[in-house]
Amino acid sequence: MAYLKLPDNLPADGATLRHWHVGAGQSYAGGTVLAELDTLDSLVHISASVAGQLIKQLAQPGQTLHLAGAPLAEVGVTSPAPTDNVTKINQTPPKEKSMTTDATGSAAVPILMPQAGNTMEEGRVLSWKVKVGDMIAIGQVICDIETDKATMEFESPVAGRLAKIVVPEGEAAPVKTPIAFVGEGDISNVESAPLSPREKVAQATPVARPGEGGIQISQVTEQSKSTTTDNRPKFSPAARVAAAQQNLDPLALASAGIGSGPGGRILSTDVPHLATQITTQAQSSARTNPAPATTPAVTTTPVSADGMTRKPMSKMRRAIGLNLQQSKQDRTRIFMYAQTIDADALLAYQKAMKPLAGCSINDVILYLLARTMKAFPAFRSRLEGDSIVEFAAVNLGVAVGIDDGLVVPVLMNADSRSLADLSAETKRIVENARKGKLENIGKATFTISNLGMFGVEEFAAIINPPEAGILAISAAREAVIVNNGSLRAGKVMTLTISADHRIVDGMLAAQFMAAFKKNLENPSAVA
Repeated sequence: MAYLKLPDNLPADGATLRHWHVGAGQSYAGGTVLAELDTLDSLVHISASVAGQLIKQLAQPGQTLHLAGAPLAEVGVTSPAPTDNVTKINQTPPKEKSMTTDATGSAAVPILMPQAGNTMEEGRVLSWKVKVGDMIAIGQVICDIETDKATMEFESPVAGRLAKIVVPEGEAAPVKTPIAFVGEGDISNVESAPLSPREKVAQATPVARPGEGGIQISQVTEQSKSTTTDNRPKFSPAARVAAAQQNLDPLALASAGIGSGPGGRILSTDVPHLATQITTQAQSSARTNPAPATTPAVTTTPVSADGMTRKPMSKMRRAIGLNLQQSKQDRTRIFMYAQTIDADALLAYQKAMKPLAGCSINDVILYLLARTMKAFPAFRSRLEGDSIVEFAAVNLGVAVGIDDGLVVPVLMNADSRSLADLSAETKRIVENARKGKLENIGKATFTISNLGMFGVEEFAAIINPPEAGILAISAAREAVIVNNGSLRAGKVMTLTISADHRIVDGMLAAQFMAAFKKNLENPSAVA
């Protein structure tokens, strides 16, 4: 059996399968583009060097792949590979490797520090669950990582033997840089320096590999998706915020030293150290060139006035602010739509089901929301680069308020859970979130935020990028309900959806809210 495989020069942070151009069972000619891969910087075309037939797709659109040479599809060859293709093996220029190799040439696949949220700059390894030499599987929890908002269990994106741990327990590393390596053989000399997430995918010359039925990735073409890094900011957004809060001049910080981020970028964690450097330099300068006695001393200690106190913003508050600021910066892509429902049937259903399922009104809304989303794929999608990735299951973020901010644990597979199971799982992830342990970070496509328990009658929530949208749930309130010309006293509830126009159109959002309203007003009819 022959296979269509991933390029050998796969970037360290992997590639996402964007689209299949040829379906299972279809034949293709030599040179046909079979699939597209999306890397951080490039759109990669995978072509066949010879004619054949695609038998079975082994990877699905939206799936991110990390292992170079991993099979994408089973193929059959209908014509022999041209001889000149084989001779081109020696003519192919050396490829730029995104994988790291040791002195013996053994391939070492890096495990990168995950980015759990758009504003996360670094993570700290709290504990390793595996040791060097252990065999690990994809999805296995290998370590606990502390972010700026919570602690999470990190699941391995690759399988193999853990060959080297780069970041020991208690130490931090920037996102998308290696914390460990998987590989065979002695890789003690492997480069442990952070890898740039902007590594390019090199062009590959058409080659037919013996023993693979003449099938090979014939072309890997690259289209630049971003500008060069010449104009890359020297400061991360969080570092600029930290500097402003401490009334520090960014230029002075930059002159005091080099940051720990990629390319010397100054991160928020660098600011205290560089501020100390500035103070040290100023004190040294003062000793060399003493100021006149009449010059008042400069103090950096905050001064309270009129009973007011000042305290630095926590890392969590900064992370929340930066994340929501990013969502609001481009208001043209976001729209909001409010819908008021007759809540009498919903409240009665929750009251009847509570002894059986232990459910709250929020659980019932989650249950009905997930069932409604099954018919609306756009609402179980999220943005990844220039691609919209649709998920088969409904994964819902649940906004949870804690003492110092807001966290969003994720309820996985909400559409396939019973009401009792959903209620129990929601309680579990919320309790863990309040203890500082988040689960399934970055896997939601949609979030709900409920302020109804505080009597809020209507509000709009800000999208948690790169999700499709967020639903704001308000309190049930008494109102006069008009139905077919008759009046009655009842309770109503206002729900507001905020959606990303790049994923969800206004008409689709209206259709979704109409279907959701129907389910909320007749919950017993929903399977």
